[in-house]
Amino acid sequence: MTYIITDYDSVKSKNFTLEKTNHFSEHYKTLAIKYNNENFYLQTPYILNRYSPSNYDSKISLDVPLDYSNVTEESIDDISILYKLFLRIHRTIKTKFKELEVSNKDEKFKFSNCVKKNKKNPDCPFLKTKIHCVEDKIFLKVFKSDKTLSKKQEIKPGKNIRFILHLESVWVYKKSYGINWYIVQAEVKLPNILHSYIFDNNQSNDVISNHIDYKKFFKMVSMGVPKDAVKLKMNLEGLNGEIIYLDPSTPSSMALKKNKEMMSGVPPPPPPPLPGLGNLSTPVKINPLDLKNIKLRKTETVKRKIVEVRDNRVPTKTQLLEQLSKLNKVKKKYNLIL
Repeated sequence: MTYIITDYDSVKSKNFTLEKTNHFSEHYKTLAIKYNNENFYLQTPYILNRYSPSNYDSKISLDVPLDYSNVTEESIDDISILYKLFLRIHRTIKTKFKELEVSNKDEKFKFSNCVKKNKKNPDCPFLKTKIHCVEDKIFLKVFKSDKTLSKKQEIKPGKNIRFILHLESVWVYKKSYGINWYIVQAEVKLPNILHSYIFDNNQSNDVISNHIDYKKFFKMVSMGVPKDAVKLKMNLEGLNGEIIYLDPSTPSSMALKKNKEMMSGVPPPPPPPLPGLGNLSTPVKINPLDLKNIKLRKTETVKRKIVEVRDNRVPTKTQLLEQLSKLNKVKKKYNLIL
């Protein structure tokens, strides 16, 4: 049975074992890694690939980024869990390796971690992987996300790619050891495109009542708001209120042309305020700190001469009679002279 791990939390460390040793030379050997006595394969989420495979001494390798900045939104959590899984697997393999006889001969082996920190960007770790190559022939299948084989069978930077990784073996070279992760398959994510014709050729929506600037006003009229009130509202928002009297089915181009003709007789707006004066219709904000440098000027009190104003108007007959009626009657005594 072949394990293709997609649920990273389901991996049990105790199920890993190191199998028989394969000697390739006096100083180089490998120990096969098994999971429940089977090969262990792991599927990564889509990752924005940054590098091209490198070829050194007939060995092909690829650094797989494990940072969060260049992954799709749905892959962020998976990348975080995957990174922690790599660290957990490496700790487990180190423990298993130390339990073997190969490390019990009073020899200290140095572990070469294949999860590396980027010197230029410490927050962007990467996993060093290998690609099988025999006599300059690469053994790797590259697919597209539509499940078809890629013609060029290339892994290029700048592409969203997910990988099938094989945790193959532990390598031992002299006093050092590490883990061989091999890429056995890669899938390049194709861009999301629409294959059918989806252009909207229906011109019935291109009417003034559906225009972005006037749609809500025509809706107000349809709900029973008087057109005169709607016109006033449009004028307050800087639009030509006369538009509301047009037929709602009038094509937008025709309506806007009429609007331009109607607006041609409207006087131009007032000129902008002079520099430094701002908008005189709004209150001027004064900073209290600016008042410290203001000097008050002493003013002189001006004495004004009070002029008595007389009413030189001639009284009317009615006024005279009224005043006479207010006079008290006086009895006069007459002396007779004999």
